[in-house]
Amino acid sequence: MKRRALGFTLIEMLVALTVFSILSVMAYRALDGVLALDERSSNTLAADSAKHRAMAILLQDFLHIRPRVVRNERNDYQRAYEISEEYLVRFTRGGLPMLASMPAGMQRIAYSLNDDKELLRWVWPQLDGTSDLEPQSKVLLTGVEEFLVEQLDENNSFVNAWPPINEATELHGLPKMIRLTIELADGSKLERLIPGVESSAARLGASASRDGGNI
Repeated sequence: MKRRALGFTLIEMLVALTVFSILSVMAYRALDGVLALDERSSNTLAADSAKHRAMAILLQDFLHIRPRVVRNERNDYQRAYEISEEYLVRFTRGGLPMLASMPAGMQRIAYSLNDDKELLRWVWPQLDGTSDLEPQSKVLLTGVEEFLVEQLDENNSFVNAWPPINEATELHGLPKMIRLTIELADGSKLERLIPGVESSAARLGASASRDGGNI
């Protein structure tokens, strides 16, 4: 009786190598898919975190609007809250620590959107400025297609202008409500309502509105 020789034949080796190659390719593709998914998840988390951070800063600013009129370098009065061509929106913000540079705990804040789709937040070093006190800007959010600020007028309609057209509004006048809308390049949209701006600011900042040469 002949004993079978030990070891693998050439055909068996080729089959084994083929199977091993197929399994290696499958394992690589699976790992590559997991890594790609992890990268997409990380990018999504980072983008969501940036959105939440930006909206939190916006809410803090808009919820602390004060009816504090300011003076520019020409000593002209500027509205406590205004929509202009230079900035999408500009206003006086309170609720800040009372420091030597901010004795009233207030700052002048503005927002604008540049050609690179960056939402910028501007801060003035003091309320009543001179020509050598330029505002400082920081990028709040990138990939912004549109930043829309709307105010509720006397007819309870949201309008882009402030003061509303054909409405007599005092320099320290504030909207009853503000709606913020951010449209992003990824197709998402952020929208928030800031209720009771007029009443809350009047309640919290009535004394401040008369401070420092206000109207």
